[in-house]
Amino acid sequence: MRIIFTIILIILLSSLKTHAQIVSTYAGTGGIGNQDGPRLTATFLAINYITVDNQGNVYVSDYQGHKIRKISTDGMVSTLAGTGVQGDINGSGSSARLRFPTGIDVDSEGNVYFADSGNFKIKKITPSGFVTTVSGSGVMGDLDGAPNLAKFNLLYDLKVDHNGNIFVADYEANKVKKIIPDGTVSTYAGTGVLGETNGPALSAMLNNPRGIAVDNLGNVFFSELRKIRKISADGIVSDFAGSGNFSNTPIDGSGDMATFNNPRTLDIDSQGNIYAGEQGHTRIRKITPQRFVSTYAGTGAVGNADGPANMATFRNPNGVTVFQDTTLYIADEGN
Repeated sequence: MRIIFTIILIILLSSLKTHAQIVSTYAGTGGIGNQDGPRLTATFLAINYITVDNQGNVYVSDYQGHKIRKISTDGMVSTLAGTGVQGDINGSGSSARLRFPTGIDVDSEGNVYFADSGNFKIKKITPSGFVTTVSGSGVMGDLDGAPNLAKFNLLYDLKVDHNGNIFVADYEANKVKKIIPDGTVSTYAGTGVLGETNGPALSAMLNNPRGIAVDNLGNVFFSELRKIRKISADGIVSDFAGSGNFSNTPIDGSGDMATFNNPRTLDIDSQGNIYAGEQGHTRIRKITPQRFVSTYAGTGAVGNADGPANMATFRNPNGVTVFQDTTLYIADEGN
């Protein structure tokens, strides 16, 4: 599995509903480390996925640290699960062992779900801090079925819908998988063959899906190398935004004219606007329900500057998550 050595910062982008978006550092010193404590003195190893609960507590997957970290509303960073030693042990969060956790989300009851990618499993942390396996045999592969038999290949992002279903981007399997509350896994979209053909979900071909977002109507959106695609609630895959062409600089505009370069994680607000952390163009992009793409934050230059969103700079922005339509949290992996 690819190892990335980075320094980490979590960025806060406030005032989503206005034209006065301000980027500020919410947690992390920018130094590599594994230190809990006050958010502005805490350190991380490599965070790439992020989510927030209804109370405003932030959760991040510390990929290199083999931990799930929590930033509480009182500004304290703590380790929610993992010892820092890689492994595959469930139980109390303080004794559980994880291996390269990636995608993460939280449901309305405070259960945290994450992709334990190095163990090829989807796991859950209860509000009491207990880690269990939701699905996955622990063997690399591509197999639907019962929780203890299912196989995943390379797990990236995941999202939980309001019914408790988990949608997972299985990057190497070229599929979006669905896990119902009892842990049973099925293929939701993709044949497993690398490609970009649209149509009925189970005959469509996907190109290494990365990020996942689910709207209030049951539509599932996923990111690929150059596009954002949509799986409608009635099971049809279509292109949502992105021409599919490579561009050194991003092109904003209507959905099929805009360009992307490696959009990673996605999140969606209550109005249906999608936010994407775009690594290749070093920006945060926004896609409206009408499929209009704009640059939401970042100049495109690589850096670590806070301030007005159109002047801020990032270094490998990855995870994004929306809180109450007012705040966007960004895992700036390279900082």
